[in-house]
Formats: sequence, structure tokens, C-alpha cells
Amino acid sequence: MQINLMHLDIPVAFLNIDDERGYIHSDIKIITKEHLPISVLTSSNIALSLQNWVDNRSIPLSRKNLNMLLNDKINSPRMLSFKSLGLNLSDCYWFKPVALDLTWKQVNLFNNDFTSKIFLENNLKINPDYSSNGELLKYWKIENGKRFLYKEGTLPFYQEPFNEVFASKLLKKLNLPHIKYELTTIDNNIYSVCETFSNENTEYIPANEILNVRTKLNHESAYLHFIECIKSLNIPIGQNFLDNMICFDYLIHNEDRHYGNFGFLRNAETLEFINTAPIFDSGNSLWYHNLTKDIKFKDRPAKPFKDTQEKQIKLVKNIFPVNITNEWIKDTLYEIYSQNELFDDERIEKLTDVVITLKSFLLKRS
Repeated sequence: MQINLMHLDIPVAFLNIDDERGYIHSDIKIITKEHLPISVLTSSNIALSLQNWVDNRSIPLSRKNLNMLLNDKINSPRMLSFKSLGLNLSDCYWFKPVALDLTWKQVNLFNNDFTSKIFLENNLKINPDYSSNGELLKYWKIENGKRFLYKEGTLPFYQEPFNEVFASKLLKKLNLPHIKYELTTIDNNIYSVCETFSNENTEYIPANEILNVRTKLNHESAYLHFIECIKSLNIPIGQNFLDNMICFDYLIHNEDRHYGNFGFLRNAETLEFINTAPIFDSGNSLWYHNLTKDIKFKDRPAKPFKDTQEKQIKLVKNIFPVNITNEWIKDTLYEIYSQNELFDDERIEKLTDVVITLKSFLLKRS
């Protein structure tokens, strides 16, 4: 398969793709270098980094419904992405088959239906789900012209959707930029729902894209190195953005703030960074996979700069004012988690206790 990697209507690179597994052959022709994904542009191995970039925007092998999407002709997540033009609702990159005459205006999913006429005419099966990473079962829907992401939870409590809603209410209370989440029930399954924060010209650049813009020095911590990478690209970030995010993740015991689920907004035409992306994807928090009896404070996992919450919070110089009352925490947790049939009062009370305790820890440091 011969395709052009596109950024908007700008051809970025010519690629030969193995039709079986979706691997990129080494005979890559760079057309517009400055529009390469940043992780590829700053790499010493273009072919390897481009393959990694493709893999990172494909459905992971651990996705619950992956086998339902594959068949004899499309037998890998990479090929699923290539066959659907690599379109998603995060950025402005896509894969244009050389044989097809298509434009960004015709195909982008921010303005076009997922089953628009142009896709049907070319026998393409287009869905933003096919180029969206993440392990949770998820899908996109168009409602009143807006694009919404639905995400399910996992055993034992299917807690992640409820965590997203609590996190967004807490972020609003703390006056931190964030994405709003709500709960909805479909066929007896509960999902969190949020609207996309990108559009046809403003794209999301995850933090992992900028890690190689400069070499990490031996004496640098991961935190300081990341700060220097931000400076190298002249990315405007809100005051105390990273410190606030670390404090917030400490408050909800977020185990999974990896470099892929926080980042920046960029103008796709000018390549100028606009700001940090609002905080999103906080579902893997509040001991979501632990039994109530196993909810403990010691050695709580953390990402991205340290491996425990205790170590990571020490990086923060400016603790934000935790201007929430214990009563608000108690009432809000009960309002949200009492809707989960797998929760009992003991678990809600336990979560209330730990959030209040974590709040007191932050107050002592502020």
C-alpha cells in the first residue's frame, strides 16, 4: 500500500506499507519535514520513530473489543488505522492513499460524519475509534453536531466513569482548566461522556511527543528534563500547570497520568503552540481496581515523573490552595458513587476519608 502521511492538506511523507501487518518499509520519502510529528522530527531514526508513532495512535492489543474489529483482510490494529485513513479526533494528521484524490475538508472527522458520502464512495470504513489508543472500551458519537467520547469501566467496580465525573467536578471547584465529564447509561452499561477539545485546525500534542527535543542530561530528573523540553519549543504553559496537575493527581491518587494523557494544544497550520490542554482522563484513580479493604496510603503508584505519589508530590514547590470543604467532598462523592450498584456505603465512606486525608496533607505543605 502506498500512502502519503498528511497534515491538513500538506503532504508530509511518502510511505510504503506492508499490506499484511501494517509495517512501514524503510524507503520513506520526506516531503515537508517541518510538519512531521515532533517525536519523528527530533529522532535519529525516522523509520523506527514513525512506526512507533503509528503504533501509538492505533488500538492497543489489550482493547476489549479488538477482535470484533479485525478480520481476514484487516488483521492488525495498524492496518485498521491505515484502512480508515488514520483519522481521529485528536490531531490533524491522516493517511491518504496515493490512488485517491481526497482533501482534509472532505475527510476530517471534526466536520464530517463518520459514514459520510465521500467515505462510502471510496469503500472506506472510517471511524475515529480505529485510530484512538487506550485500553478501555470506548467509542465516539456525534450528537447535535458535537463529537462525544464514551468510555466504559472495568472490573471489579466499573469505577472509572464515576472517577471521571468526580475529577471534573473537583477540578471545577479548584478552578483548574479541565474537560467536563458526565455519566450516561446505555443497555445497562454506565459510561463517562466528554466532548472533544480539538478541532479541524487546533490539535492535541501529547507530552510524549516532545521528550526527544533535547537530550536528557545525566544530572537531570525526568521533571526538570520535561521542563527544558517545554522551553526548547517555546510552549506557553499556564502558571504552575505541572505543579497543579501533580497536586490534583495526588489528591485523587491518579495512577496513570502517563505522558500520553496530558499535553498541549497547537495550531496545525502555523505549528505554534497555543497552551496546555485541559486536564482529562483521570479515571484510573481513587483505588479503582482495589477492594475496599486494600485501600491504603503507602507506596501509591504515580506517573509520569516519579513512581509513587509520595515522591512525586515532593517535586512541587507551589501547592495550590485546596479551597474545598470536607462537607463538599462527602456530599459530592456520595452523589456520584451512590449511582454505582457495586458500591456500598463502606466504600463511599472509605473514599471520603482518604480524599479528606489527602487534602489535609496538601494543606500542611501549602
